[in-house]
Amino acid sequence: MSSSSQRSGNKELIRKALAPPHSTSKSTATKTPASTPTSSKFPVSPPATSKDPPCNSLVFTSKIIEWDDQKGFGYLRHQKSKLFLHRKDFAERHKRPGIGDRIHYQIGTDSKGRRCAVKARHVNDGGKIMALTWLSLILLMALPTLAMGHFMFINKRPLLFLFFYVAAINLITYLTYKSDKDKARSKQWRTAESSLHILEFIGGWPAALLAQRQFRHKCSKVSFQITYWLIVIFYIGLAIDYLLDWAMLKTLLMLLTPPES
Repeated sequence: MSSSSQRSGNKELIRKALAPPHSTSKSTATKTPASTPTSSKFPVSPPATSKDPPCNSLVFTSKIIEWDDQKGFGYLRHQKSKLFLHRKDFAERHKRPGIGDRIHYQIGTDSKGRRCAVKARHVNDGGKIMALTWLSLILLMALPTLAMGHFMFINKRPLLFLFFYVAAINLITYLTYKSDKDKARSKQWRTAESSLHILEFIGGWPAALLAQRQFRHKCSKVSFQITYWLIVIFYIGLAIDYLLDWAMLKTLLMLLTPPES
């Protein structure tokens, strides 16, 4: 009995050893799906912020339809929906935003990944030529215009080239200011301030005043404004001296000329 039971036990061991591991593979297959949730422990990428590059580099133009000045945000009419706009997302801050303002902007995302307007700026950059600016310009140009008219009258000819020169130099000055402002926005190489002052000095100072106000360009730089207004004063003083038959110039020459012995 013991020998026969021993043989049957050995056969059972051999059969189990040769049997395919169904139970092992089955348990492995059932455990594999349970291990997949470990992927949720991987680090999650941080949410995009308004400092990140915009997801759309296209520049849109629209109006502000809602604005809360105390909280500093509002909404733009973007296509058929509203688009969030915060005061800190203005690239240039020259004017307080308000309902109805036309805005250039790009599409970006806020700190929570929501779409919003970024790199916003006013269409006219917040600048505007006010009636006071026109009045000031008329008063500043009164004496130089009177002196030029007198000069043309005593020469008894219209001197049309003088009109063309004044118109051309002021147009060039205005366009140069506009170009320099565009370069400042796009971070390109700027026009030298000395070049702007040269254009003002050779007759383009009236257009320079209009361009400064319309484009909000060089208005807050004290050193530039001092040089500009010295040029304006020079023109007004030159016109006054001309109308006075160069009295101030003659007096200055007399003071500088040493007396004869």
